[in-house]
Amino acid sequence: MESCLKLLPNKSYNKYSLLFLTLFVLIGVVLIGIATDFHSKATLQCNPDKTLASDLSTRKYIETQCLLKYAQEFYPSLPLHNLFMINFGLVLLLNIIYAYSVKERVEIFADPPSTATNGGEEESRPLLGISRAASDPKACRNPGGHIIFTVYIMHLIFCRIVPLVVFATFLLTSSHFPVQYDCPWPKQVTSTSRGNFTQNQSMNFSTVDCTYLMGSNKEKLAATVVTIDLFFGVVAFMELAYLLWSTWKDRNLFIDLEFCCVYLLRKRKRIRKLMKKIRENISDEIFYLHDDFGEKRLSRRKLEEMYVNVIIQEGRESTCARWFEDRQEVYKIYFKAPADATTLTKMADLFKPTGACEKRPKTILVVGRPGIGKTLLTKKLLYQWQQQISKFWHNKIVILIRFRAFNKGQTSLRNMLSNSDGLNMALADLNYIYEYVCLIPSDVILIFDGLDELNLKVDRGFLANEYSINSPDQVSHIFQIFKELVKGTLLPGVTLLTTSRPTGERIYQALEFDREIEILGFHEEQIKDYVEKFCRHDIQKRSEIWNLIKESPELLSLCYIPVNSYIVCLTLKESIEVEGQSNVPRTITELYKRAIKILLFRHHLGYKDKPTPKNYITGKLPEPLQNDLNALNGIARNGMIEDQLIFEFENDDESASELSDCGLFNKLEDKRQNIFCFLHLTIQEFLAALHVVDDMENVEPFLSEHIKIPKWYLVIQFVAGLIGDKMRELKAQRNKLQRYACLVDQLNIL
Repeated sequence: MESCLKLLPNKSYNKYSLLFLTLFVLIGVVLIGIATDFHSKATLQCNPDKTLASDLSTRKYIETQCLLKYAQEFYPSLPLHNLFMINFGLVLLLNIIYAYSVKERVEIFADPPSTATNGGEEESRPLLGISRAASDPKACRNPGGHIIFTVYIMHLIFCRIVPLVVFATFLLTSSHFPVQYDCPWPKQVTSTSRGNFTQNQSMNFSTVDCTYLMGSNKEKLAATVVTIDLFFGVVAFMELAYLLWSTWKDRNLFIDLEFCCVYLLRKRKRIRKLMKKIRENISDEIFYLHDDFGEKRLSRRKLEEMYVNVIIQEGRESTCARWFEDRQEVYKIYFKAPADATTLTKMADLFKPTGACEKRPKTILVVGRPGIGKTLLTKKLLYQWQQQISKFWHNKIVILIRFRAFNKGQTSLRNMLSNSDGLNMALADLNYIYEYVCLIPSDVILIFDGLDELNLKVDRGFLANEYSINSPDQVSHIFQIFKELVKGTLLPGVTLLTTSRPTGERIYQALEFDREIEILGFHEEQIKDYVEKFCRHDIQKRSEIWNLIKESPELLSLCYIPVNSYIVCLTLKESIEVEGQSNVPRTITELYKRAIKILLFRHHLGYKDKPTPKNYITGKLPEPLQNDLNALNGIARNGMIEDQLIFEFENDDESASELSDCGLFNKLEDKRQNIFCFLHLTIQEFLAALHVVDDMENVEPFLSEHIKIPKWYLVIQFVAGLIGDKMRELKAQRNKLQRYACLVDQLNIL
């Protein structure tokens, strides 16, 4: 029986069922051995009187005959040990039949066997590979079927519950072995008739007191088997009830894929332990923002302290379209939420049905202006999952993927996951997560940040291309992978959230999302609160800055966008300290011009420890700073042309490292590459505009080429502002020259 147990495909059971079955068989082997021993020692000891057994041989004969009568009266139809063999053996046989009937299908979802190492020894590395279902979806021809679940339920009923209850009932009614037995024994009686001298013989029965020494032991043994049968039968019934209750709560458990991965292979339980490990290993630095609040040291702020206002706007018409209909009114419009919009108070509400939506949205588009807080929103979602703040995040896997990291060449979903935020794991663990994502995508939330940053130099034909991806391992353009995820043909059931600027409209209009969301900027009270935190150690400066913002519609509208609030506060604070309130910036272009100078003087290695020149905000930059700024301007414009937000340099390129120390260009942590990015995309756009106006002859061709391209909108706005500044400077110089000319004329007259 133990050798039969080795033939059992253990993947057909979860570890608890396999443990119970193994325990059942081992107990059966022990009890069968005991029953066999009892059977061999079964004797009946009788004490007949001397009239029946005058010698030992007669006594032995009586005991033998009485034992036969005892067996005929009390023994079951088969010896007890044979019944036990049928009891345990039949259950094992039926379970083996079940296990082999589902073996091939279950192994599609199971981990591959461990590989042998040097010397032929097996090394237990179950996570180095992935299941056939994950690596080749075609191997699982009908993952949505419920064959395995049905067979498993039938096996619980007919391979466990029914035979165990039947045998228990049979043993309970047929296993009576009394210790004391009165054996009926015939006694011959002779009667004589004196008259005729005739002699008659008649049979009379007497009883022989016998003792069946094994009776009590056999009854206890049978009772033990009955108890074991009932116990394992009850366990099987409880498992049946649990499965029916679980499938009533979650209909997906019917499906072969879900039933195998969640119940039989227990992958969800293992992934929980792994995800807990991942959440604990995520660096806290991801969830801190370093704000320059006008002090020498950067201020570390937790994500939960940052504002992200989110509204749900059903449909794309009213909000997303407005970005492109009237740019001049956009700031005023977004100080108030649309009447038919729903404001979200919890991050998890993004993924829950609201209002007219009865079904939980699976694909979500988040649209927002530059600097509005889209990336901050993605970090907050990752943070809430890490902290398991609400029940919604339990049993979920949240993966943050940035489009900007995949703008070079082709990639695969597996590669995207390996380069995502948070999954800094060993290869084996990453493979296991990848497999789980492929097998049970309903537990996965993929967050894509920056759809507008995708390098898509393609026509409408590419966006509408029906190119299909058949496997998560298939290498393709990232947009093709993303499109298949949105359509639900790749990882069906996965929840997907993506962020984009309105300039990405050309891309996201080619896709269909279940829910479209806009992020609102700061409202007036939040702007005031931001100013208070910015100047928390200087009450007077706080009041001055807030009064300037509040009294200026232009500044107030600029502060609607969080990143502009930082630029406005930083610039106003420095401007007041240097020039007083009489000469504060009023336009976004002037704000960025001054902010660039402030950041350069504050963070550049060559100047941050030196005294700051008077009137440095409005004066010319020193030549070293101007040279670095010119270099950054060129990089910024080329990046805009090439749709490049991440810049890779050779590891021995010292110029890039020097530029990263100026406060505008940051080096990213990446062991594989020497990569950099600008402090914010709006900074890159402003620097690109500076590069455009450096050559005034090319401004007109630039505007004619880019005026209708959405991604250049902010650059063009900056260009217009910079040209206006240049015109004012030229006008001032012309007026100055005219005054000089008048003065010269007067001198000549004299």
